Amino acid sequence: MKMQVWIITGGAASGKSLFCKLLGEAEGMDHFSSDAVVHQLLMQREITGAIKAKLGVEVCLKDGSINRPELRSRILESESTRLWLENLLHPLVYEALEKAILVGTKAGRKVLVAEVPLFYESQNKSRPALTVLVGARIGLTEQRIVSKRGLSSKDATGIIKAQWPLERKMALADVVVWNEGSSDLLKMQAKLLIKQLDKEHVH
Repeated sequence: MKMQVWIITGGAASGKSLFCKLLGEAEGMDHFSSDAVVHQLLMQREITGAIKAKLGVEVCLKDGSINRPELRSRILESESTRLWLENLLHPLVYEALEKAILVGTKAGRKVLVAEVPLFYESQNKSRPALTVLVGARIGLTEQRIVSKRGLSSKDATGIIKAQWPLERKMALADVVVWNEGSSDLLKMQAKLLIKQLDKEHVH
């Protein structure tokens, strides 16, 4: 039996990673992180070569690796650059997701909790068993980006504006988890979600 896929999505600094970690504590659940895949992709020679050819040597460090702050600045300044990079990376991310599903299915795992921040923006054709949006008000997520990632308020605003409005994604999600409280409260929501959906989506 093919394992179920639960997509966890939401805006930047909404708490997706922590929520995925909490869900992953349940028996039979695996975790997939698209951010981790992108991190690996940006170290591959073919990808760095394509980015260098498109954006110039300025986006690379002396050792040839990607200068990530410079790349972030480029995609925040230019929508066309951001879309080009997304079109380069997203198909490879979903290819990795499909491989993770196959591996998990062969291992007899029940659910793959897949953290995909730009699931709706990428307009992928896949149909997961469940989509969960982790959200918080914009002012709070901006504060989190600045304090936890050390970015400027301008960059934080740019990152948020580069994604679909939260309300649009909330309307599409099967479940909305609101994360403006403590980690204990988020853990409680994770446990409640598993309890409510266990029979319908896992068994």
